[in-house]
Amino acid sequence: MFLALNACEGVQLQLQELDVNKKQNSPVIEKKKKAFNSLNHKKRAKNELLKGNYDYALMELDLAIIENPKDVEPVFDKGLVHYFLKQLETALTSFNKAISIDPTYHKAYFYKGKVLTDMNRTLEAIQTYQQAVQLNPENAVSHFNLAELFNNDKDIENDKNAEDSMMSAYIIWKEKLSYNPSYFVQNQEMGKAFKKVRKKLRKSGKIKSVDYKNLTDTLNPQK
Repeated sequence: MFLALNACEGVQLQLQELDVNKKQNSPVIEKKKKAFNSLNHKKRAKNELLKGNYDYALMELDLAIIENPKDVEPVFDKGLVHYFLKQLETALTSFNKAISIDPTYHKAYFYKGKVLTDMNRTLEAIQTYQQAVQLNPENAVSHFNLAELFNNDKDIENDKNAEDSMMSAYIIWKEKLSYNPSYFVQNQEMGKAFKKVRKKLRKSGKIKSVDYKNLTDTLNPQK
């Protein structure tokens, strides 16, 4: 407990010293110092995350944001920490802030979509994933998640949208598999998603029987 209090007091002291340092340095030196300090805080945050010290990681990320409020990374990383801690509202706030800093930061849209899905805000999640796939069309998981949302929406008009999204995910995953046959061994959750997509597309007639068989042989070489 004593060590934890000392650590927290140390972080608070750093926050207090920032304003003093700002007054003492020239604009050029201050800018360089901010960039250096921000980088150090981000590194420390990463180390704390690896140790499972989420509170300390969040404090370091806050310090990084103070040093450079226009840096989208620590804002996004704060959202990730809150998301993995199941603090959905706080995570959503961070992802929205990251998007306001950089509207092209596709990772923020992806995780915002996950948060909205977990909050059962389906329409908003669909709109967010649509933005995510526009910014990063090569992310098969975004296409898959979008297809799942369309499927769960119970709207018959979304059937084609779901099928189109599944096909996009299928094409990307199939290409990855052609370059690396063990791709889904290394990414088992994606492998399950790929098989689910492949089965649905085969059932709807969107992929041919021979293609289905060849992929089955690739995915199950022992058979």
